[in-house]
Amino acid sequence: MKYDLEYYSSSKLKRTLEDLKKSATKSLKESYCSVRKPQLNIELYHVIPDELHLLLRIMDVLINNLVKDAINWDDSDNWKRKKSEHTNTHLTELKDARRSCGISFDVWEKKNADGKGSGQYDFTSHMGADKKKLLKELPSKFNGIIRPETCNTVEEIWQKFYIIYAMITCKKPTAEMMTDYHGKTKEWINLFISMRDKMNGYKKANITPYMHIMVYHIPKFFELYKTIKVFTGQGVERNNDVARNIVLHKSNKFDSTGDILRLESRQWELKNQERSKRKYEKRNDHYWEHELHLARKDKSRKLN
Repeated sequence: MKYDLEYYSSSKLKRTLEDLKKSATKSLKESYCSVRKPQLNIELYHVIPDELHLLLRIMDVLINNLVKDAINWDDSDNWKRKKSEHTNTHLTELKDARRSCGISFDVWEKKNADGKGSGQYDFTSHMGADKKKLLKELPSKFNGIIRPETCNTVEEIWQKFYIIYAMITCKKPTAEMMTDYHGKTKEWINLFISMRDKMNGYKKANITPYMHIMVYHIPKFFELYKTIKVFTGQGVERNNDVARNIVLHKSNKFDSTGDILRLESRQWELKNQERSKRKYEKRNDHYWEHELHLARKDKSRKLN
């Protein structure tokens, strides 16, 4: 993160629609990941990154680092113990901390083809609302579940990312906020990689494309559009969540796609047919305030 804000927007590095089309015709090594030509002729400075996916992908990195550190901590504690005395104390504490936020969470070891443990771990995947809640509430619970020598820095990484994400999702960011944004994100990246010699998952190789976008490209979209919140894809994600719920709970699995379309069609046709709630008026105040209370009290006495 040694370059200034304009570096990746310079004519030498800036990618255009024509560059994408030309790259798609070249070999895989020379294509810069442009596998096919764009179907729509939209210049890249009009392609806005989705703030929700940015949150999801960066949170995946942060959560994965927590899980790996807890597992490594347990492994180091179990090193001199008998196999029958091995414990998962720190991983259990991490899971309990996540669940105390009101979010279910579990970690499991992946199996090889022979059914034995692979040494690779996976964990419960969460949607946007759950990850937003974790980002806000989990850092305050790090004390005791992360190694003491790294706890404060990891907590700071989470808290500063929460502040940055609030700036990204602000509908009307101030001029001062947009000016400070690039500096805050570069500071966050430097804080992130400062842990590279102390914990796994914080090396320069762990800087993802979404982190790069957060630092160098979102400030340019702030200059162009003042905010990127209006371009959010959360509406589409909501439809995906509804479709997933239908497949898991309301489909016989023989024709899941058809079940989704039919249910959405019924909802669309019946959206104006909902029964309006009848307004209830208490006509006999004496009954509701006195007689009903006495009747319930008498019934309770008879049952006892």
